[in-house]
Amino acid sequence: MFATTNTILLIIISTLIIFLLYKFIFNKNKKILKNSILIIGPSESGKTTFFYYLIENPNIKTIMSMQINELKDHQIKFLQNKHTIIDVPGTGYYKDFIMNKLNETKLLLLFINSTDKNSIVQSSEYLYDILNSDKFNDEIDIIVCCNKQDENFPKSKKMIENELEKEIDNLKNIKQKNNLDDNVQIGTLFQMKSKFNFKMFKNVEFIECDKKNEYNSLIKRMKELLENKNIN
Repeated sequence: MFATTNTILLIIISTLIIFLLYKFIFNKNKKILKNSILIIGPSESGKTTFFYYLIENPNIKTIMSMQINELKDHQIKFLQNKHTIIDVPGTGYYKDFIMNKLNETKLLLLFINSTDKNSIVQSSEYLYDILNSDKFNDEIDIIVCCNKQDENFPKSKKMIENELEKEIDNLKNIKQKNNLDDNVQIGTLFQMKSKFNFKMFKNVEFIECDKKNEYNSLIKRMKELLENKNIN
């Protein structure tokens, strides 16, 4: 009777071990579906307005977003494949959420209010954290959306690019000097000895856009990027 009990117990333990090993190997080899369009940026940069434009509700009046807007497997009218669209509020509270979503992100749209200096400064912090993260790779395209070009005195995409380079380089130098970094992995930018330049990242580009012209240049580029890559 004792031997039989031990045999049954051994079978149960062996079965459990096999199951756990299978689950571990399966999850390790399972490829994460990268079909998300992640929309981020400082408050009042126009990202939520663009989110509603993508889901074909362009006339809704938006207020400062306090929660994440997410629409799974949505068919955007100008794209062939379905995508998950995520609009993240412009507060530092959601930094970890953004970092964790990079594994699922196919296209990241960073919206900037081209008329607001503070919007550019805040955007440099987003870009530093993303480009310095070990979760960022060549499979993620980033478009810096220099939005609100239809308003008074907007800065051009080249001016914004130059200002962002200076701000990111300054952040890098401060963190290096004080040995500060939020990531467990020290990261690409933290280790960089040369001056920061966007030419180091071929998958980061800048586009001028605005709602008045229905985001024409941005939509054209989104279509080119998303339809030239197959989702596997």
